[in-house]
Amino acid sequence: VEKSAYPRRKVCGEYISASNLALLDQLEIGEAWRANAGPEIRRVGFFSGETCVESPMPRAHSAKDGRSAK
Repeated sequence: VEKSAYPRRKVCGEYISASNLALLDQLEIGEAWRANAGPEIRRVGFFSGETCVESPMPRAHSAKDGRSAK
């Protein structure tokens, strides 16, 4: 059982948040991650049954900062 305070900052699914790029750079794997990054994530959707609400994602500071991992 998770005992952390809520709400916590986290993302779900197969996604690496741009806020983690500094950590990847410290681990000396940021450059390799950027070279293999997938397409920029431009929209977000929330689904409930047959209903979906979509919105544009906020823009990152640079195009590579808004990418998912392959």
